[in-house]
Formats: sequence, structure tokens, C-alpha cells
Amino acid sequence: MDLVITDNEDVIEDIEMKGPLGKSDDAVLKIICKLDSCITDNIIGKLNYGKGDYEGLRKSLDIDWIQMFDGCYEDVDKICEY
Repeated sequence: MDLVITDNEDVIEDIEMKGPLGKSDDAVLKIICKLDSCITDNIIGKLNYGKGDYEGLRKSLDIDWIQMFDGCYEDVDKICEY
């Protein structure tokens, strides 16, 4: 059983049944779809982790977490305020 899910039946241009796959009795279906797509330039720069301010990050996270969340253990709304 094969299934093609679409919200527009005009997307399916043609379905061809090809021969069986190997010695199987299952047929291969070739489904040709009409799709519109936007081609955009995806220029994604690579992050340079060597330039990270890791010392500054460590200092900003140097917090007494137990004291900060003291009394919040059973109150989710209070925890989210931080």
C-alpha cells in the first residue's frame, strides 16, 4: 500500500508503476510532483568558537544557584521569574 499526502491534488502530475524490486512482488512507484520552490542564497557563516569569551561566560555563570532558587522548589511560576 502506498500513500501520497497532499493538500492539493494538482501537485501530483503522474504516477508510474515500474517493475518489481529485485525478486519481490512489490512494485516500485515513480511519483512525479509539480512543486514550486523558492531558491535563495543560504550563506551561512561558520562559527569561530576560538573567538568565544569563555572566561566571561564562566564569570557570568558563577552564581550561587542554590541561593537563587531557594524557596522556589515547589513553585514553577516563581522559578520562571528568574
